[in-house]
Amino acid sequence: MSAKPAKKAQERISPTEAVSLLRQEFSAMDAAARLTSALHNNSCRLWCDGNLIKPHIAMMLMVVPRPADDGRWTADIVSAARESWEKPSYRWELEIEEVKALLPPPSQPQQKTGSQPTKRRPGPQPTQDWPMHVACEVIRALRAGEKIPTAAKLAQSCEDELGYQPDLRAVQRLVRDLLA
Repeated sequence: MSAKPAKKAQERISPTEAVSLLRQEFSAMDAAARLTSALHNNSCRLWCDGNLIKPHIAMMLMVVPRPADDGRWTADIVSAARESWEKPSYRWELEIEEVKALLPPPSQPQQKTGSQPTKRRPGPQPTQDWPMHVACEVIRALRAGEKIPTAAKLAQSCEDELGYQPDLRAVQRLVRDLLA
């Protein structure tokens, strides 16, 4: 008779990997906020250097995302109490299954009954080159020493000049990429 295999230990991932996993459905900031909330309500346990963090300690910690130089996001665990750490760095980990549980359930198209789709269907590409127009407006403002116009003002400028108004989030993404 063979011995019964031991139960496989939960796989753990870093805070950066956890944010990346949740970015399938959420922005980096929303992913970090969900992780922080899960740490605080103990639905997602946090490990430090292989030791489980007790819930009353986890309540003082938060997940903070930061954009990396290559455009990806990293995440760190920081103390909300702003206390100093004993060591310069720690190995923080979260249970992957507990992180996955923070994702919304997969949608079932056949069960939808008149609800709004969560993602937009792709439409026709704009005939005008609005990204170039927005880039020119941002460059013009920077050269003049002015504040960069808001996404709403840039979208309205596209409407006025090109007859096409892009989505505000697309304008925000473009400006963020231009300034990166």
